[in-house]
Amino acid sequence: YFTLGPDLVVGQRVMALGSPLAIQGTASFGYVENIGAENWRILQSAPINPGNSGGPLVDDQGRLVGVNVAILLVNPFQFAEGMGLAVSLDAIRSFVRA
Repeated sequence: YFTLGPDLVVGQRVMALGSPLAIQGTASFGYVENIGAENWRILQSAPINPGNSGGPLVDDQGRLVGVNVAILLVNPFQFAEGMGLAVSLDAIRSFVRA
């Protein structure tokens, strides 16, 4: 259970929770680096790895602010460190209202 957080701003500290590479209960810390202008508001945020997708992105107070969706791959065998992507909670709110 998570408390819903406020809309994100660039520079905000976040944490990606999940089970990357089958290691359970991990956390990656980072900052919101970019917020897309599209309706889905894709965020570049805390570093994530395979297995974090679908996990929560929380702020420094433990409030849910997004959902981890992907890591940018340079090629199929090399991950781009620090390029975690998430859908923001404000985008999820607008989708649920539609």
